[in-house]
Amino acid sequence: MNRFAFCCLFIAALLPATHVSAQGHKTPAWEEPLPTTDNAALIYWQAIALIPKRFEEWQAIIKDDRAVDPKDPLVKAIFAESAPAMRLMRRASTLNLCDWGINRNDGPEALLPHNMLVRQLTRLAMFRSLHYARMGDVDGAIDDAMAILGLARHLSRHEQMIGTLIGYAIEAQGVSVLAEPIPQLSPMQLRRLAQRHATLPPRPPLAASVLLEKRSYLGWLARTVKDGRTEEALDVVAAMVGSENEPWLARLRAESSEKPDALLKLIEQTAPLYDESAELIELPIGTYSKKMADWEARLKKTAHPFSIAVLLPVAQYHEATIRVRARQAVIQAAIAYLIEGDAGLKKHPEPWTGKPFALEKTDAGFALRGDLGGTVNGPLVVTFGPAAAPR
Repeated sequence: MNRFAFCCLFIAALLPATHVSAQGHKTPAWEEPLPTTDNAALIYWQAIALIPKRFEEWQAIIKDDRAVDPKDPLVKAIFAESAPAMRLMRRASTLNLCDWGINRNDGPEALLPHNMLVRQLTRLAMFRSLHYARMGDVDGAIDDAMAILGLARHLSRHEQMIGTLIGYAIEAQGVSVLAEPIPQLSPMQLRRLAQRHATLPPRPPLAASVLLEKRSYLGWLARTVKDGRTEEALDVVAAMVGSENEPWLARLRAESSEKPDALLKLIEQTAPLYDESAELIELPIGTYSKKMADWEARLKKTAHPFSIAVLLPVAQYHEATIRVRARQAVIQAAIAYLIEGDAGLKKHPEPWTGKPFALEKTDAGFALRGDLGGTVNGPLVVTFGPAAAPR
């Protein structure tokens, strides 16, 4: 026996049997399910790839909720052709991890192709949920609406601010279609939905997105200046401002050409302001209003226009936070009302004021209204029953 053959026999003798791994674990039986990815983003991309090619042709009917007539042949075709994409979207929405693989170190140059494409998935899911509801299939309606809410939560987690806000907007759309079939549910179905809704992927504090924006955007500006690309950084700032004609920006360009560290110093002075805005954005309404007014007055008096230009619009984002949390609460309040009556409303008040949502009966259901502490964009009103639509 030559040396090569001997080595092969020796190695084979050392190897474990085929049904046992090197760690002593049994090899899975052939009929056991195979492992699959736990990253929802990979499945969402598959769903996006399966969006029917005729999607653009269907825009008029998909965007008009009133046009969802289950007997219409075109509605039936849209429903059938969107089934593979929606099957994947439902599955993705149940997973905890969602990593789109975005390089956040690219700052304002980061490519976010999924942000627009997931809106197409959302529109299809809204259409299908309403189709199910109007066919009397409440389970199907709930499943597609919950897939929308799962996607919304995924977009609001570990994302830069634009992704977070898109997630908030998608959650509003999910609430609008989920509201239509809720009055049709039995008490058992309502309890099951309440639990399912309560265990959606958690939405992190908006402050987390603010601080991520600080690292991804302001950090990019700092690195760009340190790399000697000050003009490129200033071009991005000009794009944010929307004009090259701002006197302070022209002065800053001139100063930076003579003193390369001038812009970097401003960036470093701005960094703590992001931390302050992250704290402000999570304050309750009663405390927020005064502290926000004081902060804005201080910025106007002491901050450089550069800092004001690159800071996030805290007031708008605070408003968005109020509304998305109220939408989360209003679903639970509606379910509790249908199970327990007025006592149920008191158990799930509007989160910012602590007051119960106001109830108004409609021809086919009811509406819940929360004043949200008198926020700029007005109260939240969600109608439960046919043709539900939030305002």
